[in-house]
Amino acid sequence: MSILAALTLFSIGTIHAQDRLVVKGSFITQIADAHVHAVLIASDGTEMPIDLSRTGKYKVNAPASDTYVLRFAQSGCVTKEVLIDGRNANTKKFGERTIKFDMVLHADHPDVNMYYTGPVAEIAFEAGTGEMKLLEQYQLVRVNSFTAQDF
Repeated sequence: MSILAALTLFSIGTIHAQDRLVVKGSFITQIADAHVHAVLIASDGTEMPIDLSRTGKYKVNAPASDTYVLRFAQSGCVTKEVLIDGRNANTKKFGERTIKFDMVLHADHPDVNMYYTGPVAEIAFEAGTGEMKLLEQYQLVRVNSFTAQDF
């Protein structure tokens, strides 16, 4: 009886492990002394802070059945975001998925503030095959001093 219970618990743990997305990589910045704000944001707005090691490495685990924004921000640098769609990540062929994504934050220009028009990369997985697709898009534009406001 106890062997059956142990096997049941093991199989439940295996199911949860397969429904997991592991996002890891290295972080590099051009401004060494400023605090870095790294966060993984789920589709419902829940934020999971990401701890960076002294060498700039990070690793975060999240359920694979959701979409996320991986955001790195630092005072004096241009904020970068990566969109991760993990909904088709786990198939029987792949099981638990690990995504490695290295991030470099560049110092903002001292006279002209810039921002990216959207995520610098989008990571998704094909339905059926679970194959990973990566789309990188780096489009920097100048921050306008006048912005439209809704009233």
